[in-house]
Amino acid sequence: MKIIAPISLCAALLLSAYPVSGQTGWTLDMCIEYGMQNSLEIESSELQYRQGHNSYIGSYMEMLPEIQHQTGWAIHPQPHLTSHMEISLGIFNGMARINNINLKSASLERYDQEISQAKYDLKISVTQAYMDLLIAQEMAKMGEEGYKGIEEQYFKTQALFKGGRITHSALLEIESQKSSEWAKLIEYRSTLSYRLLHLKQLINFPYSEDLFVIPDQYMVLRGETPPMEVEEIFSKAIKLPYIAIAKLDILREKYSAKILYGSCLPHLSFNMSVDIPNRMSTVGFHISLPIFNRGSLLTEIRNANLNIKQRELELEKRYRDLYSEIGMATLQARTCYEQYIASLNQVSAVEESFKYAQKQFDLGLLTPFDYNYTRNQLHKARSESIQAKYKYLFHLKIIDYYQGETE
Repeated sequence: MKIIAPISLCAALLLSAYPVSGQTGWTLDMCIEYGMQNSLEIESSELQYRQGHNSYIGSYMEMLPEIQHQTGWAIHPQPHLTSHMEISLGIFNGMARINNINLKSASLERYDQEISQAKYDLKISVTQAYMDLLIAQEMAKMGEEGYKGIEEQYFKTQALFKGGRITHSALLEIESQKSSEWAKLIEYRSTLSYRLLHLKQLINFPYSEDLFVIPDQYMVLRGETPPMEVEEIFSKAIKLPYIAIAKLDILREKYSAKILYGSCLPHLSFNMSVDIPNRMSTVGFHISLPIFNRGSLLTEIRNANLNIKQRELELEKRYRDLYSEIGMATLQARTCYEQYIASLNQVSAVEESFKYAQKQFDLGLLTPFDYNYTRNQLHKARSESIQAKYKYLFHLKIIDYYQGETE
């Protein structure tokens, strides 16, 4: 009897520490946008893109002539000033410079796709964490209601016990259920805190500031599942950066191979040397032809061709994995929706059963064991309904991401 007041006080303090359902908060889009602006992974990808852009500009600069000037003091055969300038311009080098420009261009585009991939990965992670947090919030709210209800029932049971209408063992059984509901509430709150912390970490949100998430407007379930044709979704999903990166890897390998092929061709260059003090200059063209380099170039070319095939296999694997992922996502969406509809029917049925059990128990016609059993069944049905709902919404959102419908 003496522990009732401290438990009630702790419950009141615990419940007051969390926002109520009517409080304004952060939607999924707001969380994703904040994460985009503060993600270190995205910032790192953007820095790589800037480096790639510098390399791309540098590949064009390699088309310009190379100019060197040397000035010195010679002491033989007599002290004199030397000043020498050399100009060198590659005319033909097996299209190496052109192919290098194309290679750098493909690499730059790949860096751009890596930024898109980092954003895509963040959206998936934030969406999952956001849905998990919504589940935790609803479970915590259900725990609050459950504890409040059993606490009210406990006081009613005390009155019945004092009136001699139930036994002391029945009172103890309700008190045990009350402690069990309190333990559930503590567990729900702990899960809520963990998932809140996880979401804050994903979007780099300050730990010291409050973050309360609310469902987006689209999270109003329709009467039936939307059409989800795997082939149609897949035809749109092949535009994802995950696939584009694999295609660009093939293109980069092909340009690298072309550069190696160009090394087998003759190289033609223009050279000009100017002796400034003596006002003398020499102009010439130079041709170099690789004849034998112990087979190292041939080995590199063979490996380059194998790298192309390896990249093509990787692209095919990504196509297959993507198709399988889409098929699994649509299947899970339909399954979760059916589970959600079934859980709603179950909740409705168990709620009616619980109302009847509540009346029977208040009249002393139902044992605490039977009452608690019906109560626990209602708790289980509501819990399954909450989880099925948000799992279904999560898979719907993933399918939207596959189709590029959410930027």
